[in-house]
Amino acid sequence: MAKAKKQAKSRDINYLLISGLIVGLAALIFLMLFRLGTIMPGLTTGENSFYAMKLGWHGIYHNPLNLPLNVLWSADFKYLAPVGMALLRLPAVLTGLLTVAAFYLLLQLWYGFRTAAFGTILFATSAWTLHVSRIANYNVEYLAAIVFFMLSTAVLQKRYESKYVYWLINLAWGLLLYVPGMVFLIAYNIYRQRTEVKFGIRKQDSFLVKVIYLLTAIIWIPLLARYIFLAPKNILAWLGLPSHLNNILHIVKEFFAVFYHIFIRGPLYPNLWLGRTAILDIFGIITALAGIYFYLTHIRATRTHLLFFSLIIGALLIALGGSVSLSLVIPIIYVLIAAGIAYLMSQWLSIFPENPLARSLGYTLISLAVAASVIYNVRSYFVAWPHNSTSVSVFDVKDKY
Repeated sequence: MAKAKKQAKSRDINYLLISGLIVGLAALIFLMLFRLGTIMPGLTTGENSFYAMKLGWHGIYHNPLNLPLNVLWSADFKYLAPVGMALLRLPAVLTGLLTVAAFYLLLQLWYGFRTAAFGTILFATSAWTLHVSRIANYNVEYLAAIVFFMLSTAVLQKRYESKYVYWLINLAWGLLLYVPGMVFLIAYNIYRQRTEVKFGIRKQDSFLVKVIYLLTAIIWIPLLARYIFLAPKNILAWLGLPSHLNNILHIVKEFFAVFYHIFIRGPLYPNLWLGRTAILDIFGIITALAGIYFYLTHIRATRTHLLFFSLIIGALLIALGGSVSLSLVIPIIYVLIAAGIAYLMSQWLSIFPENPLARSLGYTLISLAVAASVIYNVRSYFVAWPHNSTSVSVFDVKDKY
């Protein structure tokens, strides 16, 4: 009898979980597509340039950088022409949706369901995620790249028994190699997790399987090697570095500016951001600082090294002034926010370990804070930004369709 009740309760929880995921996905799709082609009066000059880009196999063959998004845009122009404003932005929307899904899986592996739900809601509805996922540019590719990179790391740490998991990691890393600057993080990860990488190699249990595994790792190299050897300067673009370096003081200033933009005063990107408001709201700032404190108390942990190394390398690449976008570090900050939420809740529950009322109060307060953050960010993007005269002025290229 008790076992039957336990099974029934487990089924109810699973139904609630599945229902919540379906509702959340529907809400996310709505947010990503709502007024996609009409939120601004036209296109930016950068968006309009996609109409003149050499896409398709010919264009990718001669310049394979940003391969994942260029493949999507190639399919967009080939199968959905004529491509108006909404369709032009659709590949970025799709990338944004996949990024949010991967971010949820990452948090689920690291923190569990409840923290994953809170963290993903905040990340998915953050003004930055909405901005870069609903405009035709490569910012969203960096957002996706760092999330899938961290997810692959989390999967490696689990040491799954299935050999197919390691094929997928090879394929993911191969695609990420075409995102400028990501090679630094991939190289670090291979070195840092060499034990896990060797474990994955040992799971390839037959000659044919080993061949397939090797192919998933090297199939990406010829196209990239051709691009690099075609012109030596191309290696700078692949590494995410500028053709000319600024002086050291300017680089140091830009390095700290990355964190200044996140926590204090936002960047002056009228096509992507509202005025000079900080990227994080007050709840995000508090929980991010709590997350940083939590990881500093676990400074020897592999995950701590991964997050802080990725954050520093990402900020440095941005500071150097190459093609690397601020989007490369934003998901790392939201991972810290999720960690901060988990840490604050654990501290609250440690004070009231057996009090169900205090437990409910803690989760209610966090839920209200998350709701307030969601409302603030969604209003910032959908209400304030489209009515900002400076932002409107950069969307001055009329939709040709």
